[in-house]
Amino acid sequence: MLTLVSERVHLLAHILRLVVEPNGKQHPDIQKLCLNVKKLEETTNEALSAFFMDNDANAKKRPYLN
Repeated sequence: MLTLVSERVHLLAHILRLVVEPNGKQHPDIQKLCLNVKKLEETTNEALSAFFMDNDANAKKRPYLN
């Protein structure tokens, strides 16, 4: 389980590094999608909205996402 979490954190860090690069230095696929931190945040919130509304325990985890 710890390995899976570690791999996910590593992947997230990699994605964030790609997105926060100045536009001219970004990978062409990132540029093509016009990805930025705000867009990633909006997409994540949309994808997890049902999870957070599922129960109070899940809702309490929302601040960790921010």
